Amino acid sequence: MKNQLLSILACFLVVPLVVAAEEWTFPEGAPCNLRVPHDPALDFPDGFKATVRFSCDLEKIGKKSRFANLVTKGRDFNDGWSIMVKNDGQLLVNLKGVRPAYGLVATRIEANREHLLEVYVCTNCVRIILDGKETGSYWYAGRRDMGTVPTPLQIGSMGGYTFSGRLPLVRLEALADVSLPPGGPKPISYQPPEKQSRAEVKWVKPICVEQDRYIGWPTVCRLANGDVLAVFSGDRDSHICPWGKVQMVRSTDDGETWSAPVTIANGPIDDRDAGIVQLPDGEILVTYFTSVAYRAKGILSSHPDYVRHDEKISDDVRAASLGNWAVRSRDNGKTWSKPEKLDMKGQTPHGPILLKDGSLFQIGRSFTNSRIGTAPQGRSLISAERSADGGRTWQMLCPDIPDMNGENAKSHMFHEPHVAELADGTLVGMVRYHGDDGGKGLAKHGNGYMRVTFSKDGGKTWTPMAPTPLLGLPPHLLPLPDGRLVCVYGRRLANPGFGEFACISDDGGKTWDVANEIALAPSHCGDLGYPASCILANGDILTVFYQQPTLGTKPCLMATRWKAK
Repeated sequence: MKNQLLSILACFLVVPLVVAAEEWTFPEGAPCNLRVPHDPALDFPDGFKATVRFSCDLEKIGKKSRFANLVTKGRDFNDGWSIMVKNDGQLLVNLKGVRPAYGLVATRIEANREHLLEVYVCTNCVRIILDGKETGSYWYAGRRDMGTVPTPLQIGSMGGYTFSGRLPLVRLEALADVSLPPGGPKPISYQPPEKQSRAEVKWVKPICVEQDRYIGWPTVCRLANGDVLAVFSGDRDSHICPWGKVQMVRSTDDGETWSAPVTIANGPIDDRDAGIVQLPDGEILVTYFTSVAYRAKGILSSHPDYVRHDEKISDDVRAASLGNWAVRSRDNGKTWSKPEKLDMKGQTPHGPILLKDGSLFQIGRSFTNSRIGTAPQGRSLISAERSADGGRTWQMLCPDIPDMNGENAKSHMFHEPHVAELADGTLVGMVRYHGDDGGKGLAKHGNGYMRVTFSKDGGKTWTPMAPTPLLGLPPHLLPLPDGRLVCVYGRRLANPGFGEFACISDDGGKTWDVANEIALAPSHCGDLGYPASCILANGDILTVFYQQPTLGTKPCLMATRWKAK
């Protein structure tokens, strides 16, 4: 074996094609990269333990790849099984064939510090022990798939996933030959406490399930006739695909029962992030935007059906289809107009709100360098726009709401805002933030603390976007009749916990009662969020969102009915 590597067979083989333990060490100063030819025993179909002693220079991880490989059985990270370090100190465990396949664990791996990592891949969970402490262990559903193509074992640097640092030890053992330590992932709970300091939760349940299809990014509205409509992007393969279409479900009993989904807009590319608002004359406006994110090379290469679909769309049609759109209904959502392209600059998932003067108002996000959906996009622009004709034309009031302390100098820092009008006419804007908030490690999946901004002049000028104690994404604001303000948001962090949450402000968004944050719907993973709320006839709040109802399923449309205290 090459002099930079020592390979020691730790146990005798008793059963053909079963490796009891195999160990590799890299001497001080030696390059940390090794490619071991295919050995089916290293697939470990019945589970394995990986022990890795390492120190990694996080600063040298490629900006494009963002990950450094520790050990992978496969041609790349999603080809079999893989364990990697992210440049922000998180750990990636990727297992082909299971849900979730991509486990990004909020560990605190420190640059250039030696860590001892123990990963147990069991039949239904992954257990992660870092420096003797279990952290981020999680459940999964399904069975790992190693495929039929021979795949190498790759230790250290692999392709673009360069590892810089030390790898004193990599050991792989069959799970049957090790003793599992006490502990494990917490039991999965999908029900929040019924009685909470500032809320009473009546129920949590799925309201629209499309079998083996993906639903995302909803908004909800209670109409003047009492019907409740929820709109969303449905009939999807996954988070990114070309099939998304705008769909709607209806409840005529304040959310207790719901109709089957109806498609109200379906263009040639991905239709997503639907908002809904009813105008004073009764017309319903549903807004949404389109995306070509599915055209990324890494996505098309693994989805030949996406390629075939995309080849049928001309460049002119694709360009004309990209942007912000709306459909309208004048019969309470029974029939809908043809899609119309909107001339607004900003985009936001929950769409515009109705102001007391009857006009529509929206704060949205665009980019300095390009139109929505293309790249490179540059710095985020959070802007304010108003429409006095039901959304047919839009007036730009503030093209670039200011930040604080240069937070918006980097690209992609602010996203997906929402706005509410208070009784005195003050506009409160809440914005998703992708920064790290002083090195707290919270920029994971964009889960920074949200920012707030205020306007006293109808949206022409705004206070700088300031930090709040609300941790999650993205916001939806709902003023209550008694003057309180509710913000709902999802959280894609294992610690302090995945799920949907709400928080109440008693002073119009200046402060938030995070000590009594309201749990609306816990979850087992971060494929969730985008909650939106409306007030029901008896004063209860209905919050809709997307989330996996159980382990191993695709996200569906869910709702929580609750009462604020």
